[in-house]
Amino acid sequence: MTLNINKNYLPFLRKLALYIVLILAIESSTYGQENNSDTIPDTEESDSSENELDYNYLNFDLTYTNNKINSRRQETKHVPGFLGGISFNHKIGLYADISTINYSEASIQTYDYDFMLGFQKDFLKYFDINLYYDYHGFKGDTLYQGIVYTHSGGLSLGLTLKSLYFFADGYFYSGKTDNYFLDFGISAIEQFDEIFTKNDYILLQPTFSASYGTDYWLYENMGPYIKRAVFIFLKSRGFETETFEYQGIDIMLPVSYGIGDLSLMFAWMYYIPSDKFKVIGWTEQSGFMVSLSYTLNFK
Repeated sequence: MTLNINKNYLPFLRKLALYIVLILAIESSTYGQENNSDTIPDTEESDSSENELDYNYLNFDLTYTNNKINSRRQETKHVPGFLGGISFNHKIGLYADISTINYSEASIQTYDYDFMLGFQKDFLKYFDINLYYDYHGFKGDTLYQGIVYTHSGGLSLGLTLKSLYFFADGYFYSGKTDNYFLDFGISAIEQFDEIFTKNDYILLQPTFSASYGTDYWLYENMGPYIKRAVFIFLKSRGFETETFEYQGIDIMLPVSYGIGDLSLMFAWMYYIPSDKFKVIGWTEQSGFMVSLSYTLNFK
């Protein structure tokens, strides 16, 4: 059995926005540390408050993404999109973000838009926390909509040990159905400074994560007869329905080059679905994105 891969696609596209937030947050943190390097003592005894930013800043982001959606029985589909966003980050940790992604190959004008409020904080030199709420909207061709939701929120916890970053992300989507997700992952962060000038760098951040979540979103657009047929099919193959379970592996390989307040990032993404999603016709998904970011700080 093969479901409509476009309509019932797990949030590979939705996760894209979360990945962009994660990557840009780490880049911003790196940017902040560089700008404070002349004033922060390089000692093990430094108090964690010394590592905090002492200024507010704005981020302007423009991203192009092209994701390849594969299915065993449907033609491979490329889904290009242009994402633009502006975020304001206060030195105490509060931030606000406005973003939109436009799907350029849709038959009619089609886009998502998000308004996000959050709080991000580093503490004890090794730990960080990110708490956010997101209001989401969608206009246009529903084939590009994916999960139907209006409200989203989440909590991310991170641990930095030298060049390794461990994270756990819990988040929910509330709309036609309420769905909950949990990701566990690891990033290896390596930065090389003064490549061509005294204020440029290259940042490498390969990231690997495992995803768990509820599957109510998968059936939310099905009529009662199709939904019952899918339930019978999945259970005959030994899979549970309407449950919280393992859903797949995400791999992301971003490379960023920054100079001064400007940074350019290229990232390749790969998603390996769980056996349950494979049995309904999904195969591995891939995509890439190119992002240009400008930071304006207020000292």
